[in-house]
Amino acid sequence: MRSQQRRKTILRNVIVMLGVTLIVCLCATVFAGAEGETTDVAVNAAAESAVVVVSVDGEDVEYDLADAEGAQAYVDSYADNIQYDPNVQTNIETALGTVRQDVSNYATFWALIPPLVAILLALITKEVYSSLFLGILCGGFIYSFSAAGYNFETTFTHTLQDGFISSIADSYNIGILIFLVMLGALVAMMNRAGGSRAFGRWTTQHIKTRVGAQLATVLLGVLIFIDDYFNCLTVGSVMLPVTDSHRISRAKLAYLIDATAAPICMIAPISSWAAAVSEYAEGTQYSGLELFCRAIPFNFYS
Repeated sequence: MRSQQRRKTILRNVIVMLGVTLIVCLCATVFAGAEGETTDVAVNAAAESAVVVVSVDGEDVEYDLADAEGAQAYVDSYADNIQYDPNVQTNIETALGTVRQDVSNYATFWALIPPLVAILLALITKEVYSSLFLGILCGGFIYSFSAAGYNFETTFTHTLQDGFISSIADSYNIGILIFLVMLGALVAMMNRAGGSRAFGRWTTQHIKTRVGAQLATVLLGVLIFIDDYFNCLTVGSVMLPVTDSHRISRAKLAYLIDATAAPICMIAPISSWAAAVSEYAEGTQYSGLELFCRAIPFNFYS
């Protein structure tokens, strides 16, 4: 009886997810088509030949705002341009107009729809991974519909090949994926070996109050500073039965774990973040470790 009810619940959640995603994509197609027509006229008038030179730290960077790639590069360098380009407001509007010739939904209200879809579906269905996947899929369809001239076949191909397949084929993304799988396997092995249960038995003898359980969570989160992902997986699996026994909400446990994962890892010289930051030391006058240590005062909370 329970398995039958569960199958019905899963089927209902899948239908809701697909329905919401389909409706959003169709609405994006209809409204983006109308926006795209007005955008083309404005761009043709504003950006026939617009070459902008921005001096960043003494080095001149040239952007052709009438070209899609040059306009995209200018938008991507917004942090530098807002500081060094005195005409940034006018130039950013021109650059966005050029980009919207190819992708009419770019930097519009529709950019907020994918995360809203993911959050809404997660609240309705309680399925986080499926909701995130459909949110990403929804964003890919909205972008591709606009870029592919509202052709469904081209949109599907672009979303699949240029989105999922190209991301998986990237060596950096594959490295992160393998790293996360190994961390998950390590935590699962620890749980199967009885490590979490043994720690739970120890805590029942030494931790008697709700405050003590929360302090133990914070202390464990500070001690496991090697990697923020490993911190979340380990502290979460170990402290969950402890906090449940003291009637501490899981939302509060999640907050405590999040507040002691990346923030601590970002100021620990021996961590995965230190190795990642060291890659950016090339071309500077500092070594990787020295650059990381000098950045610590600017990483109060990450």
